[in-house]
Amino acid sequence: MKKTILIFGLIFLLIGVSITPSTGIIFLEESLLPILPDKPFDASSIVQTYTRLPDTIDSSKLLFSDGKIAYGYDLLEWYGQCYFSLDDPGNITYFIGKGSPPVLVGGTWTNGGRWICCEYGNGILWEIDPENGNFYGIGGGGAGLNGLAYDPVNEKLYGASSNGSSGGLFEIELNTGEQTYIGSFINTASIVGIAFDAYGVLYGWDVGTDNLWTIDTETGEATLVGPLGIDLAILAQDGAFDYEKDILYLSAYTENPYYGGYLYECDEDTGYCYLIGSFGDWVEIDALAIPYTPVVDFTWAPTLPNPDETILFNASESFNPNGYITLYEWDWDNDGIYDENYTTPTATHSWLSQGKYPVTLRVTGDTGSKVMKTKTVRVGNQPPDAPIITGPTSGTAGIEYEYNFSLYDPDGDSIYLRVDWGNGTISQWYGRYSSPKIKKLSHMWGEEGTFTIRAQSKDDFGVSDWSELTVTMPRDKSTSSFQFLRFLERFPLLERLIFYFIK
Repeated sequence: MKKTILIFGLIFLLIGVSITPSTGIIFLEESLLPILPDKPFDASSIVQTYTRLPDTIDSSKLLFSDGKIAYGYDLLEWYGQCYFSLDDPGNITYFIGKGSPPVLVGGTWTNGGRWICCEYGNGILWEIDPENGNFYGIGGGGAGLNGLAYDPVNEKLYGASSNGSSGGLFEIELNTGEQTYIGSFINTASIVGIAFDAYGVLYGWDVGTDNLWTIDTETGEATLVGPLGIDLAILAQDGAFDYEKDILYLSAYTENPYYGGYLYECDEDTGYCYLIGSFGDWVEIDALAIPYTPVVDFTWAPTLPNPDETILFNASESFNPNGYITLYEWDWDNDGIYDENYTTPTATHSWLSQGKYPVTLRVTGDTGSKVMKTKTVRVGNQPPDAPIITGPTSGTAGIEYEYNFSLYDPDGDSIYLRVDWGNGTISQWYGRYSSPKIKKLSHMWGEEGTFTIRAQSKDDFGVSDWSELTVTMPRDKSTSSFQFLRFLERFPLLERLIFYFIK
């Protein structure tokens, strides 16, 4: 009897662990995971296996020196952005404190060093910052996409949908997410992952026949390569090429044992997959992206230099995820010709005149891949003009009046406004407004008198002078006359005498 009670107690405990939100275990909707294994487990053991890093660590760069890395989105246990070494897929590092975007099922890397993903069910595009895990909505959407791939040769983005008759290949506008249908896969309607090789050949793999295909980007038609040799279990499967080694990797969720994902190397000539390793129990990696270009960025000091002041440019925030940077090239005059090049990340420059100057930095990785970024350097600043105030210059106390404040910044910077109404009431800074701007504000003075309205504007670098408008709130004559007549009613003889002389 005691053994029976103990058994039922353990079963109850395990069921409780699997459904209690405090465990941190997240299950996705049934449409994405139609069958979940009946496998009770101790969530605390997973927490011990996958320890998240504190927010104070820039965790994205910890593995860069250890070999080739890949980014992904875990659909199951931790439900968020992560990365891992391709030769050690079980050692996963999660970005924390960055929130989680909606469920992401397709990912790719672009020539611009961007990690682009698509949302499950509607195909909306998202971008994840590979340095810190922050995510940003791009937009678009329409067809539910399972796979996403960027063509590095023609610089185009494509998506794959397996949604029945509407399934097929789509071209996706990278900066808006807008979808354009290309055509059906014809030979298979269940392609769930796609990836381009370095030569612009698009590959896809399907759930159902478990085969590798090549896909015509002009028509969408799929051509069989061969069987994968593994049983893909659900629609959430992804893959990406390592361009430097010409290797196709699949992050696959397979039938056996069906409660964890695996990393495979897929032979692009035959389709056959070779197991590299497990991601671990209850880990399903999608939105897979393998970086292949350096990530470029630079800063300068001072941030607002004066004309003829030496400016130090620093590109040390640039990095090569899978190697190192060999060359830094600078274009100072926006003519497409690089004026200076260095093997170190710093350079100096100055401009004689005030203005805005586009600066382009191009970095080259150790494999010859190049990527560039342009930023605009502001030299000198003209503060905004003092606001021009227009509106009534006289009125009646207790009545609200509207005033226009015309704002203008000669540099075209965004502007803020604040107002001193002359009776001890100073507004907060209103804004941020684009220049030029007319801001309408209303005010009421509660007593008679003369008041000076003052207004001031500012941009991000300087503050304007005050402008002024004098407003008079005299006594209301009609009210005064009324009060005088009421007074005379109390003294009829005086009233008659006054009216006698008026006549």
